[in-house]
Amino acid sequence: MSYLISGLDEKMFQDLFAMDDVERTKNGVTLVKAQCKPGYPCRVSLKDAEISEFLFLLNYEHLSGESPFRSSHAIFIRKDAESCKIYEQEIPKFSISGRLRLCKLSRK
Repeated sequence: MSYLISGLDEKMFQDLFAMDDVERTKNGVTLVKAQCKPGYPCRVSLKDAEISEFLFLLNYEHLSGESPFRSSHAIFIRKDAESCKIYEQEIPKFSISGRLRLCKLSRK
């Protein structure tokens, strides 16, 4: 079974950089400072933030639509994040620290 892992597209979050603190707060976005490493995994770059690096903390709806599987969760986006490569048959290094949840899949 083959698989791909990729970060989210950085373009989806460009508006965050243009917002001031008041606008971000109205949109449920918080600016946080990484206190440890690992602990602040960026969903764009798929890298853990460095200690003292600033990130946006926001809710991201990754499965939208009318479905019992509709879902959203809090994610971190590094302020200077750039989209990462696509990992094919490979797990990004930051996920090894347990930051990326993977589903166990089996063939029958």
